[in-house]
Amino acid sequence: MTKKQTTTTSWRRRLTPAILVALPSLSLIASPTGANAAPITVRSVAAAVTAHPSTAEMAFANDVNELGDQTYPTVYAGDELMADGQTNIYIAPGNSSALVSAIQSLSSSANAPYSLISAPRSYAALNALSSAVAHHLSRLHAAGLQLSSWAGNPVTGKIDVSLATLNSRTSRAQADRTVASIVSPAIDITATNAGPVTLLADRYHDTQPYFGGDNIQHTANNVTFECTAGFEVFVGTTPVMLSAGHCGSATWDNGTTSNEIGVTGQLHFKDGSKRDVQTIKNERYFQDVWGGAFGDPAVGLTVHGGFTGYVSVGGLITYDGSVTKEVRDVKVVASGDNVCVTSEGATICHLIKTNLNNQSGKQACQRGDSGGPVYEYAFGNGTQVKAAGLVEASDSSHCWATELASDLSETGSSLATG
Repeated sequence: MTKKQTTTTSWRRRLTPAILVALPSLSLIASPTGANAAPITVRSVAAAVTAHPSTAEMAFANDVNELGDQTYPTVYAGDELMADGQTNIYIAPGNSSALVSAIQSLSSSANAPYSLISAPRSYAALNALSSAVAHHLSRLHAAGLQLSSWAGNPVTGKIDVSLATLNSRTSRAQADRTVASIVSPAIDITATNAGPVTLLADRYHDTQPYFGGDNIQHTANNVTFECTAGFEVFVGTTPVMLSAGHCGSATWDNGTTSNEIGVTGQLHFKDGSKRDVQTIKNERYFQDVWGGAFGDPAVGLTVHGGFTGYVSVGGLITYDGSVTKEVRDVKVVASGDNVCVTSEGATICHLIKTNLNNQSGKQACQRGDSGGPVYEYAFGNGTQVKAAGLVEASDSSHCWATELASDLSETGSSLATG
């Protein structure tokens, strides 16, 4: 493939603060907490434990996540890839023999270490609790509790909830009692003043066919809104580009140029779907995404495949927004249907939650990155990536991304690959 050419200047260009739009804010959800559950069994394998997870170990963890999520949600509770390459797999009460057998088969193929750990609630039960939180948001708001985000915790079997703020007239104990009364005792308030999170709504000079990672902008009432193009997909046989739904419906230009990158087709945001995605259509697109860290030359990366489920907790992924550029090795701390944020009437679930900074301390996302590609280097050659989702939101400690499979399902599309 002939890679597109660009200049270093075009990758460094930023809009002035005067034209950045203030987007809806959310609040941080605390990382899962709780005492370690007792292991029920450990399966040893021949693979040596390494200092960092190998590609094969990360793939095994992701395969387990997909297997449990999609096939055994009533006994699977979650999993976490540890730094030494072992995957901790949480098993809920019930007949788990088929799940354990399937895990053994995956492990034999991957030669990856893992441990089976008992958990109080299944993935399906945690999803039901998460839905109950979303259902009762208005009652919680009326009771003076401003929720911002929440996620299932397989270790405790509860939903960890963050409050944007806690009213000075309300004690923590009162807040706990209120949540237990309105939703369920299986809700843990893990943060009471998490601070703001923003839905992240900014490569600036491109020509057709457009790549994922391109900067997209539109101006309305003298205010310029900017986001990032995601992945090329097909709706039927028509090529379109994905981006974040909260960026709004518009005719989009590439960066500060007059090159039209397309118009909004489908828009899924605040429509009851708990999704946040749009399609952009009418121009020519390509299955590659821009790579290259901030200040480095831009390179084209081929999208060689996509996740059909969530990236496992403990996995390392890459954010690729048009403002921040490519940031690798960002650790996943929660993922699943029950990982949610809420802002100004919109509840968004089916998310991947990561640390704000990567393993080297570099920030992974900020305003203008919304809709940008999130992926994993999964094929060993450094130029092919596996699509995972779209950049969604951030706060002072975490970034969120959507799940690719949910975005494809919601838009009725299929991923373009090369």
